[in-house]
Amino acid sequence: MPLDRFKSLLPKCPREAARIGDFSTALGAIGAAATGRPGYLATETFVLAGAGDLPVINAAGVIQTQMEEQPDDGVLGLMGLRLLLVPAASAKAPKAASVAALDMRLGLFRLLLQTAHDHLKPRKSFGVKTLHHQLVKADFGDASGTLVLLQSKLAYRRATGDFAGIALDHATLSSAEVQAEKLMGGHGYLAGGTHQISYLSMLVRGLYGGAAS
Repeated sequence: MPLDRFKSLLPKCPREAARIGDFSTALGAIGAAATGRPGYLATETFVLAGAGDLPVINAAGVIQTQMEEQPDDGVLGLMGLRLLLVPAASAKAPKAASVAALDMRLGLFRLLLQTAHDHLKPRKSFGVKTLHHQLVKADFGDASGTLVLLQSKLAYRRATGDFAGIALDHATLSSAEVQAEKLMGGHGYLAGGTHQISYLSMLVRGLYGGAAS
């Protein structure tokens, strides 16, 4: 991805980039938040790299050149991503990366809910549109409530600089993802389903959600 295009997307990412499925831009924004320069952030020897032209950088913003391809991951491949081993990157993710990672995950959660909604919209069960069933509406309502709550909390954290307990926000979002994934049932495990979205979210949390103090 050309750097000028990336800069033009910065005001609305990583959340908005993730929401529209532009995962490479969203991941590059995590690196930008953590180091001040766009790039795929390597922490504790691993990096989620996108298909763009951005470099792989460590927590100090230094470009990493020694990388080892990992075994092909079919799920990541569907999203144009890959997991690389970066032996020289040993620092934990800085707190700014954890904040940006949560922002990206909120965009992924919105994409997950939209994917499930689009899947269920034409379907019926027991002669009634599936989306009209009370339990389904309740599940979407709970998920939307969690999304709004975490978005509000993140906005408050950014406004006040209080990021204590952000790991709990990551955990809350993970729990909501588990419940929301059930909306598509087994169809969520097919290509283009919700499973690949929550899988990416899990990796983003694992790599960048555990902020250093």
